[in-house]
Amino acid sequence: TRYTHGLDTPGFFDDDGWNAHDSGPLAAALDWLPATWESWWCDRARQGTRRTNGKHSPSRPFPATSCFFSEQLFPSTAAARARQSSVFHKNPPAIDLAVVVAHKDPADYLGALLSALASGYSAYCANPHWGATEWAESGLPFTQSSTFFSPGEQGSKTDVPPQPHIHIPTGGTGGRVRFVTHTTETLFAAAHAQLEALGGTLCLNAVSPLPPWHISGLMPAVRALASGGRLVLADGAFAPEMPLPLLPPTPPGNAWYVSLVPTQLQRLLDRHGEDGAAWLRQFHCVLLGGAPAAPALLERARRAKLRIGIGYGMTETAAFVALHTPEDFLVARPVSGKILPHTRIRILDANGNLQATDTAGRVSICATSLAHGMPCLLTQDEGVLDAAGHLSILGRLDRFILTGGEKVDPRRVEAALLAAPWVCAALVVGEPDEEWGGRVVALVELADGAPQNWSAALAELTRTALARHCVPKRWVAVPHLPFNEKGKLDHAALSAILRA
Repeated sequence: TRYTHGLDTPGFFDDDGWNAHDSGPLAAALDWLPATWESWWCDRARQGTRRTNGKHSPSRPFPATSCFFSEQLFPSTAAARARQSSVFHKNPPAIDLAVVVAHKDPADYLGALLSALASGYSAYCANPHWGATEWAESGLPFTQSSTFFSPGEQGSKTDVPPQPHIHIPTGGTGGRVRFVTHTTETLFAAAHAQLEALGGTLCLNAVSPLPPWHISGLMPAVRALASGGRLVLADGAFAPEMPLPLLPPTPPGNAWYVSLVPTQLQRLLDRHGEDGAAWLRQFHCVLLGGAPAAPALLERARRAKLRIGIGYGMTETAAFVALHTPEDFLVARPVSGKILPHTRIRILDANGNLQATDTAGRVSICATSLAHGMPCLLTQDEGVLDAAGHLSILGRLDRFILTGGEKVDPRRVEAALLAAPWVCAALVVGEPDEEWGGRVVALVELADGAPQNWSAALAELTRTALARHCVPKRWVAVPHLPFNEKGKLDHAALSAILRA
């Protein structure tokens, strides 16, 4: 059955199928849609969804679903390597149409996205939680499911990309929404290199509690596609009352991994205790990324014998391009990443000259997984390469605070604050100040046992370790640091805290 019922809303795709007017380019576009969406729904039906009046309707809530994707979308490893450039692009559409995907349910989201790509359509990965301003910045038509969209003149036969583009958002809470454009080739290049870094098993099975409209939540599906693995979608809140997902049985030799941001790792250990640690010990790798993890959290994970892998990457690189392996983590080697085989990293000085080994500078990345049309990426990250070619990230070059003519490195202040055993986490930022130009502000998560005069104690600790201008002039105790679902700093939440 081809889902073309409900032809009353031009260009709209809801939970029940593609809807289009019965004439014109949108109707013609439907001819290119394969039956992959039906295959997806049928697979979900086997996992406990319900079917009503010939239409599939997902059960709600859907916190965890085990999805065995069809051979068309998730071929074997050998077939994937041989067909990776054509899996998604068998019959390219003759008109310039893309699909905007914005389902809130991750399984719906991936089903619509993969169906669009398998049909040869480019896709825009919209964040379903955007507000009106962010939708306006994106330039996309608002939808709460999926809809067709013409980037240029609707129905134009020009400027159709030779292979589907996947436009993935970045920014939003930290600035204007912008899209990073990947292709199936760049995503597969990243997936195969990451598979090798994660052990090179025949099939790599993933639990993904991260949203698929972010690269960190999309790539587990791509890695499963590239290796013929299995994907389990999970609720990333890890609420205490929510049971942790069961891992379906797989053939011997197939590995499971899970992708988390540090906040989720903290939640699992805090809210689920030893059960959470035992669940995490099932994984060949607990892939941690999105934001730096507090040293105390990493030490706690090490004591629990969790196989943590710390990745370095970004949307432009299709997730991680360097990995601090679980083996190095468990023996407490200093965090430094082995660079993946598809990547070349250089460390540059302020003038763009190559830095010597063990000398800090700006990180430059060249990789076959870089976003479409991007030969190299000059990041805002400060890093260093050691003699073995391993990468250590020291922090962001754009985080420095200017106060009274002095430059303050927030990372050094945070490290000083974390030396107090009753400080769980710390974030140091700058805010405008009429007298000093900038003022150093410390946001602190306090543990039980913190003294009543905690701010004075931390000021003295900072004053002992660092220069006087590094001591925060304002102290704010917070229950949780303002990081978003990607583990990135939520600037809107931070502004609200600073205004309070």
